[in-house]
Amino acid sequence: MTSESRSEPTLIEPLDLQAVAAALCCRFGEPSAEANRLSTLHELLDTSRALARALDEFTKVASAHYRGVHCTSDMRSDAQHLHSALSAWSDSVFAAGLTYRAWKDGERVALRNDRATDEAVVLSPYRGLADVSVAPVQAPPA
Repeated sequence: MTSESRSEPTLIEPLDLQAVAAALCCRFGEPSAEANRLSTLHELLDTSRALARALDEFTKVASAHYRGVHCTSDMRSDAQHLHSALSAWSDSVFAAGLTYRAWKDGERVALRNDRATDEAVVLSPYRGLADVSVAPVQAPPA
């Protein structure tokens, strides 16, 4: 791995994971805040799947190297790919946790979207479980 890849921390704080779990299990209510939550969690799920694939690929290559099958080359590119996936996942966990905590604290949060905007939404404060609405997931109409 290169020295620049070592400078990027990929540690996950337990509070971020707890916030992600809470964000997955509740609705923010206000449409803009809810759209922001869904977008952030969608990215988290995508990076989680990518990390799982990268771990699986790394494990397969590492197993072959461990058995001496491909020892004529190194695993730098495999390690870099895994590091990139881990960094992306770490960033998405942090972003999802931050989105939940901002909603809980009623802070102004810039909306995530594909176009540049100065829009922001004030997320209504979280005041306990009474503010969390959990709705069953319904299948789209056929």
